[in-house]
Amino acid sequence: MSNFLAIATATATLQQLLLESLAADVPGAEATTLRPDNARLTTPGNYGVNIYLYQTAPNGAWRNSDLPTRDASGNLRTRPGMALDLHYLLTFYGDEENLQPQRILGSVARTLHARPVLTRPMIQAAIDAAVSVDPGHFLAGSDLADAIERVKFTPVPLSLEELSKLWSVFFQTPYTLSMAYLGTVVMIEAEETAALALPVQTPVIAVAPELPGPSVTPDQLPDLRLWLRSDLGVTYDAEGVSAWADQSGEEHHAVQADPARRPQFTAHGIGTRPALRFDGTDDYLALENFSYDTAGQLSGVTVCALVRSSSPDRQIILSFDGSEYWRLALKDGVSVNAGWDTTDETGSTQNLRTDDAYDDGRWHLFCGWYEAGAASPNKHLFVDGVSVASMRAHGGNDLGSGATRFGFIGVGSEADVFDGSRGPSWYFNGDVAEVLVYHRALTDEERLQLEQYFRDRYNSPSTI
Repeated sequence: MSNFLAIATATATLQQLLLESLAADVPGAEATTLRPDNARLTTPGNYGVNIYLYQTAPNGAWRNSDLPTRDASGNLRTRPGMALDLHYLLTFYGDEENLQPQRILGSVARTLHARPVLTRPMIQAAIDAAVSVDPGHFLAGSDLADAIERVKFTPVPLSLEELSKLWSVFFQTPYTLSMAYLGTVVMIEAEETAALALPVQTPVIAVAPELPGPSVTPDQLPDLRLWLRSDLGVTYDAEGVSAWADQSGEEHHAVQADPARRPQFTAHGIGTRPALRFDGTDDYLALENFSYDTAGQLSGVTVCALVRSSSPDRQIILSFDGSEYWRLALKDGVSVNAGWDTTDETGSTQNLRTDDAYDDGRWHLFCGWYEAGAASPNKHLFVDGVSVASMRAHGGNDLGSGATRFGFIGVGSEADVFDGSRGPSWYFNGDVAEVLVYHRALTDEERLQLEQYFRDRYNSPSTI
């Protein structure tokens, strides 16, 4: 998202874009930003295009996509944001006898058809041009160039009645040749600083200097099978996220073909980094090319997810069916808190649950860990770097009942085919920033290094 200067910056960039095209097509033509009834536009000798923002409206696709921004105590949890559509009227003026308005219209229509999107270089060029003339120009404070969402312009046909109302009622001036364009979408965010939770709690931070080595990136540890991070490989539009590319190299991509079930992409989900937002009703992602089908398939597994939620409802983060293989849940049943559920080769299911709830609207790093041959306890659920629940599980057996199961993010799995049956339908309600799956139990040293990776990545000044 961007600061309050986003709208003005979009207009200034559009003005600069049209001015550059007119310089070649109709030399001497202006690109102004005045009310259409301004006398300058009818002064003999003046000609050009006038860009007038006559209306803004909430963007329908992004309306109410934010989670609640404050907790029960009134403390800020996330920066309030809004998405706006910009309605522009482009007016073409000049010498009618020499067809200047029509030539200018042709140049503008061609330019916006060929270059309808305000790219980062275009926005930055407009800012630089303004600042080069006036170092104190208001555009110097704009951050629209850094926004992930781009502003796209499309022509909007107006009926004769709509044009008549605009000119006779709104502007109260004779009609001038004009076209309407819609600019969508501009994302504006408050600049208040939200009190974000640290992905790693104080005890871990306190011993950070004694870690056995520097942090590592997830792909530096062997047996990585899934790595989803919200700032890489996300394919999305106004309808939501259709694909989330696996960064592990295994091509276990998370996808959703149904637009109605897609999570939303939020640019500043965790500090300056993005996140995927699940609605808790029907949003989920299915994992491609990723399934289990063998009894005792896993002698060890480590599953980590950086998430947040403020919903007390039952909800699952990632599942390959806890009654067949494993499941990581933020709310693992009625009156039950976070859960790490596993089933072994004998068909025995053992559920590990936490005493505390983590639906406080703050970011938490959950890591489920199991090692068949480890000394007791051989099953842990870590939250923010601390083992909050542990047990001796499965008598040392390997995990996996032998049933075929495909995985889901954001809902339970009973799927024996890709994107098959879901259950239980405990849909995740909140944000997801990163997901990792290893087909082995990480050593203590590796786990600490991985937690340090999350701490460095999401607890840096540039993030929070």
